[in-house]
Amino acid sequence: MPGVPLYLLILFVVLGISVLAWFALVNALYARLSANHAEKFREMGEPALFQSPNSTYVLMRFILRRKDRPLRDAQLSRLTGAMFVFFICYTVLLVFCMVRVVSLSPLFSGSNQRLERP
Repeated sequence: MPGVPLYLLILFVVLGISVLAWFALVNALYARLSANHAEKFREMGEPALFQSPNSTYVLMRFILRRKDRPLRDAQLSRLTGAMFVFFICYTVLLVFCMVRVVSLSPLFSGSNQRLERP
């Protein structure tokens, strides 16, 4: 792809791999909740990896609001803490990539050159 910096392509590959890592983390979280905290797991609606937008909302609320703390499970807290940091880093990287892609667009590059008709 001409005009696209190599670092941007690498960052998009990293983002793609990060999605797979996120799925693995979510799967580990659900397995831990279902095995050790069945009541909380049921309260969350017994979510699955690919279920509904509502299960994603419930998951993100659980992670971002640190609802694992009342469960007093050190491994679960480490996992959700890591997921919290992972999510913030992923979001920052995604926004950075999106801004860079938009800034590469001729509409936003500040170029005042007009296209000449043949």
